[in-house]
Amino acid sequence: MVARETIDRQIDKMSKLPILPQILVRLNQVASDSGASAEDLGKVILKDQSLTLRILKVVNSAYYQRRGREQVTTVSKAVVLIGFNGVRRLALGMSVCDTLRSADELPGMERFWAHSLATAITARLLAELSGHPSKEEAFVAGLVHDIGKLVLARCEPELYARLLAEHGADGPLRAAERQAFGLSHAQAGKKLARRWGLPGALEEVIGDHHGYESTGLGGGLPLLLRIVVAANRFSPGVLAPPVHAAALEVARLLEEALDINGLEAEVLYENVVQEYTDLAQTFGVAALPPQSENWVTRVARPEVDRDELLARLAAVAAAMAAGEDPEQLTGRILAGILAAVALDRVFLLVPDGAAGLVCTAGRSQGSRPALTAFEPLSRSPAAAWCGEALRRPLHVPDIAAASPAELPGAEILEQLGVSSFATLPVTFRSHPLGVLWLDNPASGRPLSETVRETVAPLAHQLALVLAEPRVPAGV
Repeated sequence: MVARETIDRQIDKMSKLPILPQILVRLNQVASDSGASAEDLGKVILKDQSLTLRILKVVNSAYYQRRGREQVTTVSKAVVLIGFNGVRRLALGMSVCDTLRSADELPGMERFWAHSLATAITARLLAELSGHPSKEEAFVAGLVHDIGKLVLARCEPELYARLLAEHGADGPLRAAERQAFGLSHAQAGKKLARRWGLPGALEEVIGDHHGYESTGLGGGLPLLLRIVVAANRFSPGVLAPPVHAAALEVARLLEEALDINGLEAEVLYENVVQEYTDLAQTFGVAALPPQSENWVTRVARPEVDRDELLARLAAVAAAMAAGEDPEQLTGRILAGILAAVALDRVFLLVPDGAAGLVCTAGRSQGSRPALTAFEPLSRSPAAAWCGEALRRPLHVPDIAAASPAELPGAEILEQLGVSSFATLPVTFRSHPLGVLWLDNPASGRPLSETVRETVAPLAHQLALVLAEPRVPAGV
């Protein structure tokens, strides 16, 4: 175990950093003066060129919904828009970020500030949704909530990098921190916040943002603390979409902590992504990876949208009556399946004239479907599986526990990246015409019996399309 004295010395060393430079002292003085004007506060900010430019950048970003409006070009106008306390709190957060930028050089801490900024933006938006009086305070609280990780990382960089790699999730990580250092990053951060003399509300957030795991969020926790707890759990999904189980847990947490419903959570995600993109360069953090879809939509979405199902069935029937091309009808039906049922992907496999199947069409949420993943079916010894899939529905909830006879082949499953799947035969008058393959590799949602049964009516329409005789052109 790392000696407590080593940690105390590190906190001592960090507390002597110029975290509150003279400009912040002066900002606090002016902001506390009832006779001071926006111009007075602006004059103080103008003495720090870097701070001036970044505050103007923030004010003109999506953070304050300034897109498409007249640009704010003077500090005094920015102060009018943000307010005295808003400027002071943003300056505090930016100063903390600047002073601790060396975190990027510590092993295992490359994404530290990306997570911190995503949490800060989420906390600011949650403050608006929940009625917290200061969105800037929520932003700064989210920005600094994990500073205890820097304390521990600076004490023993290699040891802490190993703990992060082996125990990435918050609960296991804190247990490993206590075993290795004698205290968690939340406790180390609280000690540093007290030494720095940060406001009491920030000290509480830094030290107690994991306390909900033992007390729950319905026990009268302060609103700012609940906001940061929720933001801390939501923000990793901005940097990388969570699996379905984790996403459901986040959705439940938002509702429990702040009464945020599914529709509000969907909008929250879109706004966090937009603001992060705007502010990443300002705060010098990594850009977001490409956002293919809003994962909250998958969580908030019901397994089956009955109204959408009926509408899609009617639309397909009308298109068939109008003589739409079979290829277009097939695409329309596959799109209808995705629209009506909580699925990530659907593929159509048809007999290849021998004993196998070939994939002729597919649809997926967000990204292009992996049609070529099924090519090995036509050249591998999977004829028995193909025949079984054409005869009866298959449901494999866990490929690791399935028998080889239930699987089309390791190469196909690896290319598809699935841990579960289901298939549904497409038949006309007991004659097998094809197979629908259903899976959820991105969301991880289970392929429930309700989901599988709901696909059946659209599969029947697809059978009518596939059974329709092809009439040669000009006849």
